[in-house]
Amino acid sequence: MSNALYELRCQLNIDDASALWDSAATKAMTYPDMTPETVVEMIGPREDPEIAECLLLLLQPSVAGCELVTLSCDSVGAAISVPAISVPTAEIKPRAATVAIGAVRPPPFLRTWNTRVAAELSRAVRIAE
Repeated sequence: MSNALYELRCQLNIDDASALWDSAATKAMTYPDMTPETVVEMIGPREDPEIAECLLLLLQPSVAGCELVTLSCDSVGAAISVPAISVPTAEIKPRAATVAIGAVRPPPFLRTWNTRVAAELSRAVRIAE
């Protein structure tokens, strides 16, 4: 299909910022009129690289028949592990059935849930029918 817009996404874990900078600097130096000073201005020094700028420089796709529309890079922070917590359950009180305009049966995924909420909803729908 011509003129179709596609979005590609990826997440990268940066485990060696110096290697990333080296790769970005090498690519940057292939551009005309690029000097080591302008590389540092563009992607920061090797000791404290601009990670997003390095990634944007390295990930610019060059695909025949395609035009790059947008390219962005955002930090999502460090990967963290969240411990599981138990959430107290609330007592569900029965409600009077109400009829709405349109379909009165819940969608199939609600009818198959094995929870008290879905059971209460299914019971209310059956009563309304």
